[in-house]
Formats: sequence, structure tokens, C-alpha cells
Amino acid sequence: MGSNPASPTHECAARLDVPGAKLDLKKDLDAYQAKRDQFRVVSVPDLQYLMIDGHGDPNTAPAYAGAVKALYPVAYKLKFASKRNLGRDCRLVRRRG
Repeated sequence: MGSNPASPTHECAARLDVPGAKLDLKKDLDAYQAKRDQFRVVSVPDLQYLMIDGHGDPNTAPAYAGAVKALYPVAYKLKFASKRNLGRDCRLVRRRG
């Protein structure tokens, strides 16, 4: 999928080559644009994510709250390092799950 010039991955990568462009997966990838009351099949490109894994109720589990608290500084550190060192900026996608 990534080698197809019309693929979503290619379109996002191309945006990163534009000076000052900010990658926003929610706007740039159709797979992130849910349509209310509409079932559809979408192509989701291979992407890398930061994640936490666990079990239990995320509303009451102290381990979950601690993991989320640790996740945000890592995500923002990577975002700003990418912007500073690679000239690539992105908008962080909201937490899911």
C-alpha cells in the first residue's frame, strides 16, 4: 500500500515534504473520518502508534491513569523532536479506547 502513489500513506508522506505543512491524520486519512449512520469499508495504512495495554475499568484503574499520564509527555516529546530535527510536524490524534 505504501508504494502506491495514490495510497493514503503516500499522500500523508507527501504532505510532510511541504514546508510548514502539518500532518493531521484525522483530516488527511479517510479512515479517521467516521461518517454518522453510515457503514463503509476503509483502507487503513500501516502506521506506528504509541499505546498502552492493560485490562480492567479505565475509569477506576489507577494503573491506567498512570499509564496515560506517562504517555502524553512521550508523545509530545516525539512530536517536537520530529518538528525540530526532521522539519515534520503533526497533530496528535486523540486517545482512543
